[in-house]
Amino acid sequence: MERTANTRRTLARSGRAENLHVNLEEYEEGVSRVESLPPVLFVELTQNCNLHCRMCRSASGYQTSLNMTDSLFELLTRDLFPYASIVDLRGWGESTVLRNLADRLTQTALAGPRIRLVTNALAITGSLWTMLMESGASVIVSVDAATPETMQALGRGSFEKLTRSLETGARERDRAAGAGTIRFNTVITSLNLNEIADIVRMAAGYGVDRVTIFQVVASRSSPLHLDHRIADLPAYLTQAEGVARESGVELRLGASLHEEVVVDEGLPNRCSHPWEYCYIDYAGNVGYCDHLIGHSGLMLGNLGNDSFDDIWNGARFQELRSLHAKVRRGDLAEVAAPYPHCGWCYKRRYVDFEDDTNAAATERIVSTSRMLPLLGQPVGPHSRADFMGGRKLL
Repeated sequence: MERTANTRRTLARSGRAENLHVNLEEYEEGVSRVESLPPVLFVELTQNCNLHCRMCRSASGYQTSLNMTDSLFELLTRDLFPYASIVDLRGWGESTVLRNLADRLTQTALAGPRIRLVTNALAITGSLWTMLMESGASVIVSVDAATPETMQALGRGSFEKLTRSLETGARERDRAAGAGTIRFNTVITSLNLNEIADIVRMAAGYGVDRVTIFQVVASRSSPLHLDHRIADLPAYLTQAEGVARESGVELRLGASLHEEVVVDEGLPNRCSHPWEYCYIDYAGNVGYCDHLIGHSGLMLGNLGNDSFDDIWNGARFQELRSLHAKVRRGDLAEVAAPYPHCGWCYKRRYVDFEDDTNAAATERIVSTSRMLPLLGQPVGPHSRADFMGGRKLL
């Protein structure tokens, strides 16, 4: 693609569709300096949360200083939202605890991108569900338990509140007739592995069409780590796959559940996030990946010190893109040394929702898009048959 000084002016005239097109071309070329703005924005409205989950963080009280200011949000709304295809209004906190969330949703919707919200859903009121569904938002509910006992053991709050909220959300989604969607994200631990199939049944009961499962991030010494249940993985995944097929729910793996359970064909050829994604936390720090939410040391600039353009095409972002552009399967040393989290993802993480942004991009990001969603195959001592050889989950 030939880029000229007029590219940004062209984007200003044509908006998000042209921005997405240019962004995909820049990703394919592997350029380090880009003319496009990020098509996918993760905007951390707050780091306050109404839960203190065992796999997340220690307890702390509500602090207004951990909420994004009006002036910063308005800057993003004016300068970035008109070019974004998706704006995800969450971060290392729970956005639905904010009293001004309805205003934030309205401002975002008026700017035109599709709203995405990852939430525990415990604090979503009926009016918020109505607004989300009528605006066409994609609401991803974190559902890590199918019983009150497991939910309590994980520190995930009230199971009754969750089910009431899901009932309201499903009703408002159906009333909005296809505008908004509800999906589940589930973090698998040693405590809830036996409930995967029941969580899929829950999803089907609320008309949820996709459940994406991830591994818990914990030390091997933690009782939550799946090392303690590795022998049980095949049976519970097979059971969940059967329920998903019967109920018409798409069951995805967002990442391999264990290093012995990896499907190489589903891993990214080259991650698109340094070109496509941008994460802005409540304090104006700018990062490059939603999987690094909460990692303040991995930010590449701050909007209080520099303009977004200066950060987005600054030396650190350009170096990051240059390193990712050199990635080839099995040769990760150059990017993994300065960015170990990226090295982990190249070895363990599959496509999450990149195909919701641009289906064409997904075919370039993964070597075999037909392998999605995935069920793992072993690279360790377990037999290929035990893990269904990377068969697609339907």
